[in-house]
Amino acid sequence: MSSSRYLDTAVELTNRIQRGLYIDKLPPIRQLVRDFNSSMQTISKAVRVLQNNHIVSSARRGGTVINREN
Repeated sequence: MSSSRYLDTAVELTNRIQRGLYIDKLPPIRQLVRDFNSSMQTISKAVRVLQNNHIVSSARRGGTVINREN
């Protein structure tokens, strides 16, 4: 698989957020690994891309929450 798999995954996660498939937070990482048939490393890197772009934030004991503009 290409080295940009994590970028493709980040784009798809963003699309799912925009389409309303994920409302308040992302599913747990392990669920995303299964959903995307991918590795933990790929999903973690994809989520980091979303964090760096302020699309999601890591919430202490709350998973990965989606940042919504008011």
